[in-house]
Amino acid sequence: MTDLRTGKELYRIEHGRIGAADLALFEVEKDKKRGWLDSTGRLLLPVEYDKLIPIWQDRRLIAIKNGLAGLFDVDTGRELLPVQFPYLNRGAFTQGRGVGFQIRSGKDWVYLTKNLEIVGQKGPNAPVKTSDFILPENVPAAARADFEKAVLPEFFNSVIPIKGPNWLHIFRCDGPHIASIETGGGYFQPVYFLRSEHFLDEGNSFYSGFVRVQPGRGKAFYVRLSDGKVFKK
Repeated sequence: MTDLRTGKELYRIEHGRIGAADLALFEVEKDKKRGWLDSTGRLLLPVEYDKLIPIWQDRRLIAIKNGLAGLFDVDTGRELLPVQFPYLNRGAFTQGRGVGFQIRSGKDWVYLTKNLEIVGQKGPNAPVKTSDFILPENVPAAARADFEKAVLPEFFNSVIPIKGPNWLHIFRCDGPHIASIETGGGYFQPVYFLRSEHFLDEGNSFYSGFVRVQPGRGKAFYVRLSDGKVFKK
């Protein structure tokens, strides 16, 4: 590869190929292996990957090597996720924050936003555990006993509702407790608004930040997750 303005050679590969991938980015190929190059001739990723998949709208790059995938910054080559996942794909549900990524390792799945915030998981070794969250001392003993049996939801946002047998425990995703609300059993569901416009990468549903709680007895009510306030009308 040569700078047309100065004639200076920027990068050379013997018996290989350099192909334009973007205005300032290039894919290098040799012996069926691929690497990533910028317009200055700097090799961002070595020529050792079986496949490179750029995701231009997110400025990300999925790199596959020996059947395992990782994620890199498309402009700098900075590693975002190591090349260790049997499955890594764009298309995860992210609670209204655009299309994200889903990864699998063994029996475990993790769902991430485009900025790699965890918004969902399932499997025996999922990274976020109920034990990561601690109830404060002023919570009633019944709520504390209930929390020992509580289960994390498969999907969550910046606020995590954790359902026990008879209580709903609400935490911020970084740990602090917001509220514990007695429900007497039952279940809860996230509440979404539907929009007439279809937004690219988001669809027409928008997460409201509320959950609808159907208690074991009585009428359903709503909870605003940001502060735990209950709305019964």
